Amino acid sequence: MMDLLKFGLLRSAVFVAVAAGLTGCAETEPSIRFLRSDTHTFSWTERRAITRIAVDATREARRLLPSLPAHIELTVRPGTDVIAETGETGTAMPPASIMWAVDHTREGGAEGVARAWLRAPLFHEFHHLVRSTLEVPQSILDRAVFRRQRHHLRERRRRRQHSLGRVSG
Repeated sequence: MMDLLKFGLLRSAVFVAVAAGLTGCAETEPSIRFLRSDTHTFSWTERRAITRIAVDATREARRLLPSLPAHIELTVRPGTDVIAETGETGTAMPPASIMWAVDHTREGGAEGVARAWLRAPLFHEFHHLVRSTLEVPQSILDRAVFRRQRHHLRERRRRRQHSLGRVSG
């Protein structure tokens, strides 16, 4: 009888540990939705590459930004209304959504753009989601600092592309 009781307790403990582990994994991975357009449907390899980058970035961001929402929804859409230098753009939609647009007509396609640029905009948008959940007031000074940071990010991207030989000038 005692062995059955020990076995039951052990089995319950294992169940709880596994369930807790699965719950923790679910919180670290974003739910990703891929939209399509008249001209582009994301391929399996594009989806896989974007998903891997987004999952890795989310896991890393959770260590750095503990206030990041538990469940993040990332929507990926093809489009040409993007930052000219990078071929992509992101938008935070508080409380827990991010829209990422990628120009699939660029060299390397959506996968190439994602490998080169997806991580940085995700971190930028994660920052906005955290700020929105913390309800930090947006003063004139805050807005000026953010504009300056955005300018520096674009300048760094431009320099990176120039150093890789992608931009003449």
